[in-house]
Amino acid sequence: RETDPQDPFTCTHTFLVTPTLDVLDITGVLLGDADGSGTVNANDASGILMAAARIGAKRDSGLDDQAMLAADVNGSGTVNANDAVSVLQYAAAVGARHTDVRMEDYI
Repeated sequence: RETDPQDPFTCTHTFLVTPTLDVLDITGVLLGDADGSGTVNANDASGILMAAARIGAKRDSGLDDQAMLAADVNGSGTVNANDAVSVLQYAAAVGARHTDVRMEDYI
C-alpha cells in the first residue's frame, strides 16, 4: 500500500500481492523428491503412497524428517494419497516432455 505523504495513516493506493510456491521450499528440500534422488518421478509417488498407508495404519512412515518434508507436497502437515497424486501428475507431465511444468500446478 502507498500512503498519502500528508497523512501516513491513509492509504491512497491498494496493490494485490499474490504469494507463490516454489518447487524448492525454504528447507532446501525438493518437494516431491521423497527418495532424495534429486528428481521427482513415479518412484517418489510410490514411496509417498506407501508412507501414507503406513501412517494410516498408525505405523512409522518409513521416511526420515527430510523425506517427510519432501513428501508433504501440498503442505497439509501430513503425508497422504493427495501428495502422491500430485507427484504422479507432475512426473507424468515431465515424462511427456512438457517444458513449463511446475509442481505447484499439480497441488
